[in-house]
Amino acid sequence: ILRLLRKDGHPEEAISLSQTLENVVTPKFYLHNRDKRILGRIYNEKSRAFGETSSPQKVLKLMSRLNERAIAFGEETKDQDILNMAYMNVGGAYYVAKKWKDSSVFLESKFKQVDTQTKLEFMRTLLLDYAYQKDYSGFKEALGRTIRLINNYNNDNQAILASIYESIARSLSIFGFVKEARNILEEADKLSVDPFYSSQILRGYIFTFYTEKRRNMRIDNDRLKTVFNASRKTKFIPYKRHRNQIEKMIKEINASLV
Repeated sequence: ILRLLRKDGHPEEAISLSQTLENVVTPKFYLHNRDKRILGRIYNEKSRAFGETSSPQKVLKLMSRLNERAIAFGEETKDQDILNMAYMNVGGAYYVAKKWKDSSVFLESKFKQVDTQTKLEFMRTLLLDYAYQKDYSGFKEALGRTIRLINNYNNDNQAILASIYESIARSLSIFGFVKEARNILEEADKLSVDPFYSSQILRGYIFTFYTEKRRNMRIDNDRLKTVFNASRKTKFIPYKRHRNQIEKMIKEINASLV
């Protein structure tokens, strides 16, 4: 239920319900492994929901304790599904907090311990970690690793693919390859994904215009307006972090056009 709420565009409701569910399980004097597995999943979903909505200034405070608890229960019960998501949440929390070095070091340390789908989630964050660190060599190696993983990936999980495409596009934009970034985003746009990932893709598009502005390149204002209007649809309202990032980029772009 928590995951469905979060993926359907209601992360704040998922956070609220997770607290209720947590209160049902934790009053027990002794927690059986089944209870620990349930709590581990609750902590993971609550943490991920905070990751989708929190600001860089608050995300570590909100997510770190939940991640620690989830990892502890995952290790105690030897539940790899809990550990996979918890490890990703740790790397994601560092990434949102703009601690890109900490994120890349942690994710690389856990890379061999997770399944293929989680490896792909790791790569989405690692690509941007290296890009923001201006580590082009690290980015190229990560991109090659990502392509190999996708080629060997049998599960048609379009959400993960869309997220990776958006990650590659933003990373390319950071290194100045804006045209190539937009080509990739156009491919991501063709995938059928949840509102969270659609919001990511639109943010990626706006990031390419933001990059052009920072590099004093010509901006297609009509296309920018179309993308910005699409990002303001009601279904994207719950994703406050994306919204704040988009508004900040638009403000800086418009300031340069005055």
